[in-house]
Amino acid sequence: MHPLVSVIVPVYRVERYLEEAVESILSQTLSNIEIILVDDGSDDRCPEICDRFQKEYENIVVIHQRNHGLPAARNVGINKANGKYIAFCDSDDIMKKDMLERMVLAAQNHHADIVMCGYETFPDKKNVYPGIKSDAVLTPNTFIAKCNTIHTGNELCFSWRFLLKKKYIEEKKIRFDEDLLFGEDVPFNIQAVMEASRIFVLQEILYFYRTNNINSIMRTKYKPNLGELVQRQYQKKIELTYQYHLDKIDAWMEDLAYYYITAFADMLFNNAMNGPVEKQKEAVKKIIRMPLLSNNFQKCKGRLFHRGRINAIFWIACWWKIDWIVWLFVKNKYGL
Repeated sequence: MHPLVSVIVPVYRVERYLEEAVESILSQTLSNIEIILVDDGSDDRCPEICDRFQKEYENIVVIHQRNHGLPAARNVGINKANGKYIAFCDSDDIMKKDMLERMVLAAQNHHADIVMCGYETFPDKKNVYPGIKSDAVLTPNTFIAKCNTIHTGNELCFSWRFLLKKKYIEEKKIRFDEDLLFGEDVPFNIQAVMEASRIFVLQEILYFYRTNNINSIMRTKYKPNLGELVQRQYQKKIELTYQYHLDKIDAWMEDLAYYYITAFADMLFNNAMNGPVEKQKEAVKKIIRMPLLSNNFQKCKGRLFHRGRINAIFWIACWWKIDWIVWLFVKNKYGL
């Protein structure tokens, strides 16, 4: 019998959390599932933990490969999957016991290609519900139109909050871009949403997202190539924006611009000030000239300047590339 759901779990340096993650999938109230553990060249105890699970449970498949990154690991899992539906679980997170049952039921009842749910961060216990409020089946365009903060609200940031029908993923040739090693979920999710025929959103918390894994790339204090990684993701997002004619939607473009200028500028400036002291000033200068910032100021339509005079001065200085003012602000805010 073919499994109803294939759960893909990329594994890399998570020996502390892996067993808890896998146990949460094994404990699902939906029994007809397969679990695909993709060991992406992990150099800790993860490979032996994966093999032990495979020996104990006949519905667990283990794939060992050289380290190629998260997107490649997920693609290998998709290619191997036998389920009617595909779900993702990060190897340091936890699925709620009835997550798959609830999402499959919604997919079946509404003949949906994609089902979306909410999640809770832990250990801080913050509930995040979908910003798309609807109890009806949505088309891609209505999905986008339902949320004016689709970027700033991180609605498309995590693939593990979606259940996807395998047949349409294969027909539309949707895969993770293996050249993206930062924010790779977003382009995949944009394609998945825009290529779907029917989308259903569940206003339920069904996944637990860990925020205190010190080995996560998001928690790494300084990443030398962060600017390059973020810019690459931005470029892919822009390509998809034009491919699906999302550039015609003002709310999409404005929120996209605001998201990159605020969230990513903050991330990049903070990263620069955690780098080598002798390179900090030049790094800040380089950041304000990156296309993901310089191309987006005008598109924000004044939204940047509604948070006080000081904030407005800072963004104007970034916009006009007044280096010394930007440097003073950044040094004061992020300097150690």
